[in-house]
Amino acid sequence: LQYGCLVWVQTFLATHGASKDHQMVVGLITRCLQIVLGLPVGWLSDIVGVGWMMTISAGLTMISGLPLWCVVASHPANLLATSLAFGLGFGLLGTLTGSILFHFIVEMFPTE
Repeated sequence: LQYGCLVWVQTFLATHGASKDHQMVVGLITRCLQIVLGLPVGWLSDIVGVGWMMTISAGLTMISGLPLWCVVASHPANLLATSLAFGLGFGLLGTLTGSILFHFIVEMFPTE
């Protein structure tokens, strides 16, 4: 999700007519959402459990990944469509999966 969504989609937008400012706005929305939601998602994973959060984030990615990509692919030069689908949609998915991935790996291999 980190490379395919947050890096490669910028190149996709550039080759399909999005301006540099358009790409910057969409990327900033995504990254700012990840920064703002990082701590609440981490707190929620402490309450619910990292395994459950990984399951929930994987399920949400499975359900919403293709529809969000279809919006981006069909309207790559539309700032509103890409801001909502890529910026907010993939930003939320990236926060859910990326914020707790390393915590999940640490719990899989305890040192004690």
